[in-house]
Formats: sequence, structure tokens, C-alpha cells
Amino acid sequence: MNSITTQSLKGETKRGSAILSPAAWLLVTFLSASLFAGGPPVRTNAWQQTDCNVFQIKTEGRDVECGFITVPRRHAEPNGPAIRLATVIVKSDAEKRVPEPLFIAQGGPGGSSIKSFAQLLVSFPELRPAKNRDLVVWDQRGTFFSRPALLCPEVSKAELEAVTDTKNRSETEKDEMERAAYRVCGERLARETSDLSAFNTVENANDVEAIRNALGYGMITFYGASYGTELGQYLMRQHPANLRAVVLDAVVPTQFNLVTQVSSAKQRIAQKYFQGCEREAACREAYPDLAKRLLTLLDRLDRQPVKLPMRDPNSPARTLTVKLTGETLADALYQGLYIRDIRPLIPYIIDRADHGDFTFISGLLLPLQLGNDDHAIGMYTTVICAERGDSNPSAIRVSGFNPRLVRTELKDAQELIALCKNWNIELLPRDVLEPVRSDVPTLLLSGDFDPITPPAFAAQVAAGLRRATLVTFPRGAHGQAFESPCANEIIETFLNNPTASLNTSCAATAPSNFVVPSDLIVLPQLRTAIAEGTQRGLMSYAFRFIMIAAGLAVLLTAIPVYAVVEVIACLRGRRPLAAATFGARLSAAAPWLPVLTLLLFAGFFVVFAGQLFATLNENPFLAFVGTVPSSIRWVFAIAWLGVVVTVLMGTATLVLWKQRQRTLVGRIYYSFLFLAGLVATLGLWQAGLLSALFD
Repeated sequence: MNSITTQSLKGETKRGSAILSPAAWLLVTFLSASLFAGGPPVRTNAWQQTDCNVFQIKTEGRDVECGFITVPRRHAEPNGPAIRLATVIVKSDAEKRVPEPLFIAQGGPGGSSIKSFAQLLVSFPELRPAKNRDLVVWDQRGTFFSRPALLCPEVSKAELEAVTDTKNRSETEKDEMERAAYRVCGERLARETSDLSAFNTVENANDVEAIRNALGYGMITFYGASYGTELGQYLMRQHPANLRAVVLDAVVPTQFNLVTQVSSAKQRIAQKYFQGCEREAACREAYPDLAKRLLTLLDRLDRQPVKLPMRDPNSPARTLTVKLTGETLADALYQGLYIRDIRPLIPYIIDRADHGDFTFISGLLLPLQLGNDDHAIGMYTTVICAERGDSNPSAIRVSGFNPRLVRTELKDAQELIALCKNWNIELLPRDVLEPVRSDVPTLLLSGDFDPITPPAFAAQVAAGLRRATLVTFPRGAHGQAFESPCANEIIETFLNNPTASLNTSCAATAPSNFVVPSDLIVLPQLRTAIAEGTQRGLMSYAFRFIMIAAGLAVLLTAIPVYAVVEVIACLRGRRPLAAATFGARLSAAAPWLPVLTLLLFAGFFVVFAGQLFATLNENPFLAFVGTVPSSIRWVFAIAWLGVVVTVLMGTATLVLWKQRQRTLVGRIYYSFLFLAGLVATLGLWQAGLLSALFD
């Protein structure tokens, strides 16, 4: 889950308590821009450049710098132990580049900004939320590429073993196994870092200022997603003088308690989906009593888990067997809500699961959930414990909440508080949980279908900001930038002129309707391959297309052998255009049948690929439920025309042999063409592309 953190300024003055006046803010902006305009930023010795391959980044010929920045582990102790922050600078290639870079922070806490954003921003410049300024992407302290990284492979291994249990452990034994993994990880990280409590949001925000100094920048702009929005608020409180503008995307209030208040967000999003389906006639008729059916399914799976094949996240060629319980399914579905394009598919996925089809769960959601090796679980834990380690789990609301949700959240809260005590994370002063007050121009973005940070959170944060602009995306999920051209346009416009009014009309696009079965064509073979999820399963499905390609390759030879030769022969008068007998007529027409078969099959794939690409570009997750949109059903009629012509080729083959039309070599060659047509037809059938017309 992308969560949140807060911290205190240990040993430092609270600079955020003084709010800059508008005149002072404009003066600081002008002076910073003037100084910067004198030349490129000058790096300090804290910056150490390295090869971008170290961060698994292919620069692709673009202007990208990678390196480590050394900062104090505790900024109040500048001469004390140091840590290194992995940093990537993606240079703007715009002719008119503005001086203030955009710092980009991922959520979590514990998420890797570099793995999430850097390669995307390098490979696809059109997805950059700001094209006219440099982008600074860094892995926050304790996260994947920074050193030290608070990773917990012990926990990841235990979580995977719990869902692929081959020893039939009880739920109590599985819980103890995971608790033991957390204890082992905490003890190891405590030895390696000597100060786990230093990995917190206040020090994290001070890191941003240290990075700015090390890279020689004057004023900067800042973008944070999820936990990155809390980091942004701390930055506004601790170092406002160097911030020109801030963008908060999927906004987390500093008051939000991740230990005791998550149930409210989960209850809200569940009601939004189920009530939304009820309001749509097609969804209501296709999925009656969806909420009740889901709860019944979860209880049934808790009593009788289902075994599913799943690719090993650590070895894609290997298949694991997952025991899907109700709790595991609920977690997987909730994680899916973070992805915007999954939103319209949620009722369909639940309905299929209720009918025993867990394709989407085992083929996509579980591997994503269990294979997230770049998430720094240790950093997540230290941040949450530092801020909320004194929380009382009994404060979780019970009245009006689903009992199953309350039980789950209460159990999670109790285990997290126990973990905080076990790791002995220093609890921070409570004043760091107060709302941030600032006059730094701030853009706050929200998605109405966000499962954890609803639009109300942005309004709550904006109450303390004098220059706040709120934008809600009705179809948005968790985070709006990068994927949404509209959000990127709004962000760039805001950063270029933070005090001007914004045109946000593009964000008002209403959410699309929920997908119902009549919207889809099921390809059972594709669904089976995706459910298995391994390279072997997908290669098995791909083999069908190799058969089709082989058949079309043989048919392709008919063009030079028949089409060209026959046309030349006819033009020279060597082939009568009209023959006296049926056999002679068929002999004259036969060469054109494989050519027509080739054109129909090839035409089908060209049209099908074009239609499919356009549709999946709109929602790529349709394929992960083993379906294609029913709007392209007509395309499959082209394939069936090719099948009909193939049957005519078979008839022509029999006639040619029976009446000894053409030469022996010609009859043998024609028979091979017919077999090629059969192979292509068989491949189409095995791929489910012929039955799709009648689905």
C-alpha cells in the first residue's frame, strides 16, 4: 500500500512555522532565477557520478546523469555517519529550458522512485510531467538503489511461502512465520545501520535540500505521489524558501493514521464500486447482488482455499501452486484498485471469481503483489512506527463498518504496533502530525476512485495552504501524472506559472461504464495461458500463431508461382480464360484460391491487430482476463471467409487429382498449399480466433 509518514525536526529550528509573504516569495523567485541564469549549476563534492547501468537504466542516447549524493544520516550531525542517495538527472531537451528542476518523489514509504519513474521518463519523453525542465529522480533514504537499502527479503520469502504453503500450516503458524521474518529483518537492519530511527520523513525532507545543494540548483519545484505528498508537505514546512511550486498527487494529510484509519478508506472505495455498479442498469443486471456474492466468496475461500497455478515472481519459467484464501483474494483485489485501467473491470473480475475463474488474480495481481522485490519494507516500517507507533488499535471504528474489514484491520494494526516495539523505533514528537501551513503555490491532484487517498484528503491539506489549487479526476485512481496527458498538461502549465488560474476542464472526463460480459469476447485458450502465467503457458499459446505464420508463409509462395505466372500466361494466350468442362474451369481457377486464402487470413490479422492495438491501448488489462472487446467481433468474419476458401481449395485438390488436371508436380505443390491452409486454419482454431465469432 502506498502510505504515509510524518516526523520531527530533531535538533533543528522549525523553519516551516514562518510563512513567506507574496512579495517575499516573488523576490526569492526572482533572485534565484537571476543567479541561476548566470551559468549551469555547480556540483559539490557530495555528488559522485556513476554509470547509469548501476541503476538498470538505458540512456538510449539521451542526456541523463546518474550518481550518488552523500548526505548525513542525521542532518543535525553533519560530521556524523553518512548515507548515499541514488540520484538520476533526466535533462530536458527543450530549446527554452527553465532553470528550476522538478524533483520527483515516489510513495510507499519505501518505494523506489528510480525503478518506478526513471526509465519511463528516459524512454518516453512525451510522458514527462514537465518537458521544459530537468527532472531529478532519487531513491529516498533506505530505498532500493540508495545505500543502505532497508530491504527485507526474509519477509518477502515468508509471504510467498505463506500463499504457496506445501506443509499445510495453520493460519496461526503462517502468521508466526511472517512475524519471525520481520524480527530477523529488523535485527539485521539494526546491525547494518546502527540507527534505524534515522530513516524518517524529517530526515528525508532534509535530504531534498541536501540534494539541491549538492547539484548546485537554486529554486526547485517538487512533485510527490502518495507518501511523496507527505514528504512534500514536510519539505514545505522545513525548507520553504527554495520551493517555487509543489505538486501533490494522491494527497496524504499529515493527520492521517495509517494504523487505525485505513478501514475508512477501504469502506469508502468498496461502497463506491458496488453502489456505482448498482446505478448502472447494465452492470446491475449482469452482476446482481455483487457485494453480497463477494463476501460469501471470501468466506467460502477461507474455509476451502482454492489451488491455482502462478508463475514464480523470482523465476518466470517456474510454476508455483497458490492456496487462494478469502484474505489473499481480498488483498489482491484491493491492490488492483490502485491501477486506473482496472477500475471498469472490477465487477467482471469479481463475477468471474465467483464462478471459479481466477485468471486475473493468478495471472497478474498475485505475481505483482508477491514479486515486488524493490519495495523497502524496512523503510516502510521505520517511517510508520516513528509516527504512529503509539497508536491504539482499539481506536479503529467498528460502527457502520463491514465486520470482516474490521477484523482484518484490527489484526493488521495489532501486529504493526507489536512490530514497532520489537524494532525499537524512536517515537517522534506529536507536533509533527499537525497540518502543514504554507504559502508555497501548490497543486493538489486526486482521483475519485483512489482506494486510499480520496479527494477529501486533498481538501483537508489545502485548508492550511494559502495558494492551493485542487483538481479531481472523476476516473482517476491512485496518482494522476505520467499516464494521463491531461494531468501532465495541467502540471506543466502550473509549474510554468504557479500563480495563474488553470484550465482544468480536461480532468472532468466522466468515468467509463463498468465492463459487462456482452462487452467482451472470451478467448478460453488465452485465458488458460494467462491463468498459468508462466513462460511455458504463454509460449504454448504463442505456438498456435507460429502454426498460422508457417501456413501463411507456404501460401505466400502462391503469389510468384501462381498469381504472377498465371497472369503472364493469360496475357500471352497460353491459358484459356474460360474452359469447356467443370474440371478445366476449376483447374483454371484453382491457382487463385490459395492467393485469396492468403489475402483473407493476412487481411484478418492486419485488421485484427490494428483494432486490438487501438482497444488495448485504451485498456491493456482486457487481455489479462483472456478477452477482447466485442466491438471487434466483425473482424473474425474475415477469418471465416478464409476458412471457406480453404475448403474450396480442398475441393479443388480432389478434382485436380481425380481428373489429373495439371502436371504431377503441379498437383503435389497444390496439395501442399491446401495443407498450409489447413495448418493456418487449425492454428486459428486453437488460438480461439474462429470460435470468437460465435461467443
